[in-house]
Order: sequence, then C-alpha cells, then structure tokens
Amino acid sequence: MTRKSALATVAPLKNMGPPAPRDLPLPSQALWAEICGSLPSSYFTPGDLPLLRAFCLASHHKAGADALVQSDGLLIDGKVNPAIDLSVKLAGSMAALSSKLRLCQSSRTRPESASLKKVMSAGRKPWDCDPEIEQYFS
Repeated sequence: MTRKSALATVAPLKNMGPPAPRDLPLPSQALWAEICGSLPSSYFTPGDLPLLRAFCLASHHKAGADALVQSDGLLIDGKVNPAIDLSVKLAGSMAALSSKLRLCQSSRTRPESASLKKVMSAGRKPWDCDPEIEQYFS
C-alpha cells in the first residue's frame, strides 16, 4: 500500500489579501475581495490600502450615479442631469486610482519590456518614404 503525501490531501489556499474594511458598503467589499483575490497576497502594501478603499467607494458611488441617470434620464427640467457630471468625475478618479494601484494592464508594463517593444518596432515607419519613389508623392 502506497502512502499519500500530506501535501496531496490539503486543499490549496485561496489568496485572501487584506480584508475589506467593515465600513465599506457591501458591493464595495465584494469588489475589494475580488481585486485582492485576483492578485498575489503581497501585492498591496499598507500605503496602498487607502487608495484601494477610495477606488472601491468610487466604484460604488459611480454605480449609484449611473443608476440615477438610468432612472431619471439625461435631462431633468431641460437641464443636463447632474448625476452625469458626478459619474464622469468618479470615472476619472477610478482611472487615476487604478493606475496608481497598478490594477490595469497598461500600468503593469515593465520598463524593460516597453523598451524591448520600442527596439523591435524601430523599423521604417509607414510614413517614411523611400527616396527613390519620393518624387512621385511630392
């Protein structure tokens, strides 16, 4: 009879990350858990947590503003619904925070891979014309 390794009988641990603050609304707590669960547990430092909290709250408030626009319409008494402006401002905050927290793919691009792409694309540009045929396009 072969003996099973103890490692084979243990379920893999799910990455938990830092717990969501209890004072966040439930949808914000769910977003926090989703973000932290998708990243390595050491991804966020203590200094990142206030930014992550602000991102989750902005997402919650933006959803509320979008719901107001959906229910009240784009115009209220002939004027632009103020919830539209709020939604746009919150989207900007979320974009800035996601970049600071390195949540979006473009903010995780390593400098060395960016320079490699630059070197690889150093060939002739489409707008560079061959001097021999330039006379036909002048």
